[in-house]
Amino acid sequence: MNTSLSPLGRLLVWIGLLLALLASPLAGAADDFLPPEKAFRVSARVLDARTARIEWAIADGYYLYQERLLASSATPGVQLGALSTPKGKEKFDPNFNKAMVVYYHQTYLDVPVQQANGPITLSVGYQGCADAGLCYPPTTVEVALQLKAFGASADQISLQGGDAGFGGATSSSSPSAASQSASPVLASNPAPAQTPPAPAATDSIASAL
Repeated sequence: MNTSLSPLGRLLVWIGLLLALLASPLAGAADDFLPPEKAFRVSARVLDARTARIEWAIADGYYLYQERLLASSATPGVQLGALSTPKGKEKFDPNFNKAMVVYYHQTYLDVPVQQANGPITLSVGYQGCADAGLCYPPTTVEVALQLKAFGASADQISLQGGDAGFGGATSSSSPSAASQSASPVLASNPAPAQTPPAPAATDSIASAL
């Protein structure tokens, strides 16, 4: 029996091998990126009698956008003051095709509370990317906050899951790392952003999303 392949059969085999070789690097590239909960580790603490501080530990090769660090509260009776962040680094970002203020390694968002009638729920948003080109979708986490200044027996804060599926991250009045579990789907084309504020020693951000 003649088991040799025809010229067309040999061509199909070579095409199959070529496709397999091309697919392997693409599959490996996706695995090279950290899941968002490891790229951007979130924690929270009570900074003073009326201020919560949300902190991010950012993995090497990743960064957060200053203008995407946001906070608001839908809790009745709560009034927030002007949000503030540290000075960032300006860089041209190809994802938005403009200069953006970003943070490497670490950053924070201070959320002052001017008025509250009891426990407070904060919605905290952020977005970041990898230098290698992958951008994560905007992420929101919920922060449960109680302050003695507004009737609580003790200052307490806990970081909970939002639309990105985070959960189990807690913190008290002293700094601590947040532990998180689930990962959102990654996206490479974020929505267009507004022009960020110019870098300053301390930048104020509107207190509402």
